[in-house]
Amino acid sequence: MGYVTSSSLKTISFLMFVLVASTSSQSQNNTRCPFSLLYHFGDGVFDSGNAVANALFGSRLPAANIPYGITFPGRPTGRWSDGLLDIDYGAQALGFQGITAYLSQNSSSANAIMFAVARSPVLDRSFFILRGIIIPSYTVSLSGQMSWFRRYLNTVSSTPADRANRLANALILFGDVEANDITYSLIQRKSIRQVQSYIPYVTRAQINAAREVIRMGATRIILPGNAPIGCYPFVLTELASANPADYDNMGCLRSVNDLIILKNNDLQQAIDGLRREFPNTFIFYADFYNSELSLLRNNNTLRACCGIGGRYNYDSRRFCGSRGVPVCPDPNQYFFWDGIHLTQEANNRISTALQADTLSTLNCTRDTKEKVKEIMVYATSSSMKAICFIVFGLGFPEITAYLSINSSSVNAIMFAVARSPVLDRSFFTTRGIRIPSYTVSLSVQMSWFKKYLNTICSTPTDRAKKLSKALVLFGDEEANDITYSLIQRKSIRHVQSYIPYVTKAQINAAREVIKMGATRVILPGNAPIGCYPFILTELASDNRCNFFTQSPMGGCGVGGRSDFFFLSLFFDK
Repeated sequence: MGYVTSSSLKTISFLMFVLVASTSSQSQNNTRCPFSLLYHFGDGVFDSGNAVANALFGSRLPAANIPYGITFPGRPTGRWSDGLLDIDYGAQALGFQGITAYLSQNSSSANAIMFAVARSPVLDRSFFILRGIIIPSYTVSLSGQMSWFRRYLNTVSSTPADRANRLANALILFGDVEANDITYSLIQRKSIRQVQSYIPYVTRAQINAAREVIRMGATRIILPGNAPIGCYPFVLTELASANPADYDNMGCLRSVNDLIILKNNDLQQAIDGLRREFPNTFIFYADFYNSELSLLRNNNTLRACCGIGGRYNYDSRRFCGSRGVPVCPDPNQYFFWDGIHLTQEANNRISTALQADTLSTLNCTRDTKEKVKEIMVYATSSSMKAICFIVFGLGFPEITAYLSINSSSVNAIMFAVARSPVLDRSFFTTRGIRIPSYTVSLSVQMSWFKKYLNTICSTPTDRAKKLSKALVLFGDEEANDITYSLIQRKSIRHVQSYIPYVTKAQINAAREVIKMGATRVILPGNAPIGCYPFILTELASDNRCNFFTQSPMGGCGVGGRSDFFFLSLFFDK
């Protein structure tokens, strides 16, 4: 065994960079569109962080705190959902790696920028003040978002010609899916007739904004219709009726959805006029109403996943994220996240429903070159967040646990179990080492895998064909075989003797999937867990020579037991 030299370390870093760069390139090139920029305006359905950045009390907004983001990436990102938004999937489908909130630090260098702000109406605040309607202070109307857009263009374009060239190479989306102008008014007890009179103002503001960007040089515009918000938990709660006739057969409020249909029809007529005004500009209407309605028909609940109280699990005074407000066990089984916004699963389904027509209409083409179609992961828990980002970067919306209900129907499956070692329980039992009862060794995860393959493949040929299109990852970053042993006071020499067994088990598993037909296998090394708090605590030493104090983190072990972990990445195995 030999240590890695500094030149070797540079090689490792370079290889890691190439892996990431190749992944990004592959995802971007999967779809080819005749534009390379994306600009989006709208509300909380699309907001990727602007509301949190814009509000004086942004850190106290629900989207800035758990449980927002619990499904992906496991922390709040400023998105008003448990994970990804419709536009995250949409941007990826169009060939973009992601979409950046305008108020984030690096927005000026991004190719896809979000100007939307959660709960924002189309119309200006003055319109509502004159009518006695209150709207949140952090919202930014469409005209305010357009001001941001002009400021951004002035930053990145030196002349009107530069600006026009940039916009000619862009897709611009105006989103008003929540219909906030309507819901603020209805919830504050304006009548249907009164709110109906506001519709021409809303449509005019949307068309004027679209006209402005077209005159600046834009050649591709998408204007979506409103969603069927008469089915949304917050509307059903705030406008509840004792009359059964007020509800349709899905349980949605007829009058509200009828108002939305009227509003959408008005917008479509205005779009027809805009097309006549600018015949050489592509102007597309996105039908969110029917896309969502068809999905809601297949979803048996109009309740919020994150919420409390009442028939729809929604209470505006105890909103999602408030103390004592529960979250459903599986957000993927719900359409609505917090009663106003949607779950990641719903966003994914809506985006998928809209993609086919949108991509073809925009003259976008899919790269037909065969790529990885499935991902199978065997790993411990420490790498799961990284795995999620890798999976998303490879073009998969998420990764599903094998033991979940729908794992047999997905393309990215996780067989990992937290704190699990590579070696079987019997190995540790014979050496007097205890491991948690819930752990599942690599051989058992492989048994699950073979059971899964037998479920979906009828013959060995089918199995080989499936595996030839898959990426298989074996993760052992936590080095649990080693940590269980050391923490239970086995010596470095003892534990070092276990390494060949661990390596052999990993290689045998990889060999088995290759023999079954796999053509792409990744085996990662262990992390420097001599720097991990649980190791530094359990194996604490009074000898400061045992620690590498010049590390930016400080205090990682380089001697004694911790030394073994810190250097474990740098041994040739």
